[in-house]
Amino acid sequence: MYMTDRYCFDTSSYIELKNKYPRDVFESLWKIFENYINNNKMKSPQLVFDELLEGDSQEDIVKFIKNNKGLLLQEFCEKIDSTNQYLTKKYPEFVAKDTGLVKNDADLFVVSTAKVHNLIVITEEKRKENSRKKIPNICDLEKIECMNLLDMIKREKIKI
Repeated sequence: MYMTDRYCFDTSSYIELKNKYPRDVFESLWKIFENYINNNKMKSPQLVFDELLEGDSQEDIVKFIKNNKGLLLQEFCEKIDSTNQYLTKKYPEFVAKDTGLVKNDADLFVVSTAKVHNLIVITEEKRKENSRKKIPNICDLEKIECMNLLDMIKREKIKI
């Protein structure tokens, strides 16, 4: 186990956790993640939780997050907010041309949070060649380590 590694979860990885590792079957994994939260090893920006609230069938994850208040970071601290503004300008692909608003608000906040707090991004998004619209691509460009949930489980040597 990498004791010093800390992680920032994207919405897609919570959905992956719920769908592929349901709590009623993989209780020990969920308990490990609760331990990670209690030890400040696993975080997410509030906007990830907000995205999950919009989903129709995310009640297990919403309950998990509500029961583990230490998971959510208050992303509107000045350093994360300024990093997010910088990334929004650097990657205009995240800004809708018709409205001028940031698309997928949580995506850049996940990257900004990871950058400011030196966290490893956990997302189920896949790299797309020559794209600056996917979290893994932005992480590569910003020199932030990024992996999916299964790779994190392997890295941590979690046995279920």
